[in-house]
Amino acid sequence: MGSVGEYIKSQREARNITLEEVARVTKIGKNILKAIESDRYDLLPAKVFTQGFLKIYASYLGVDEGEVVRRYQETLESLEIKGESKEGEGQRQPKRIITLTRVVLISAIVIVAVALWVFMKSQTGKKFFIEEEVPQKPTIETITPPSAVSTILPEEKAKEEVGAGEKVVGFPADSKEGESGGEVGEARVKEMVLRIVSSEITWIKLRRDDQEPYEVLLKPGESMELNAKKKFHLRIGNAGGVELFLDGKPLGKLGKQREVVELSLPE
Repeated sequence: MGSVGEYIKSQREARNITLEEVARVTKIGKNILKAIESDRYDLLPAKVFTQGFLKIYASYLGVDEGEVVRRYQETLESLEIKGESKEGEGQRQPKRIITLTRVVLISAIVIVAVALWVFMKSQTGKKFFIEEEVPQKPTIETITPPSAVSTILPEEKAKEEVGAGEKVVGFPADSKEGESGGEVGEARVKEMVLRIVSSEITWIKLRRDDQEPYEVLLKPGESMELNAKKKFHLRIGNAGGVELFLDGKPLGKLGKQREVVELSLPE
């Protein structure tokens, strides 16, 4: 049985039809018709398109379309079997080469491993590594910062008579106090006393008389007392978080929470 190209070419020549006439009527390119008749499947498009051309060609010639397509498929299968056979023969030698290469490579690895083992054995007791000098990290001294209140104000002896739950916070001593025993006692009798009681965290900037101002941070439940001969000046960062008592008398509500107020006492 001839190939599909030989079969369809013989059918065309038996009818005295030229390729030019087939191309003109079927609208199939002459080059494709030539490739079909010469079984040049490498010059033909994909299988599905080639089958379509064959059906049109067979229909024009008046031959069985199914027979033409069947011959085409059988021819392709025959070519595929031959191609696989040739491919198998061509791959036998490379497989042997690859196997031999693996053997040589494995042998080389084994030889190197044995040589290394012998060398290591002969050098037993010696060090084969260099101790890397680990750079010593600089020692960082951890300093625990004191609380804001104790940092700014030296502690003074706590007062026992403060209400339950209150913590007394000290304040800087008056630099003019203590010059003479008699004068100190007389001065303290005349000084005003300001007591500050905190219910929330509150920052306060204080100044007594003509002394330098300083800052404190009171926590909930803390309190402090200040003495002054003439005046207190305060800047309070949370007016709703503290209560003030001047000479034991409450000064009432100073402002709202988080409100900053400034005041001088006595006003």
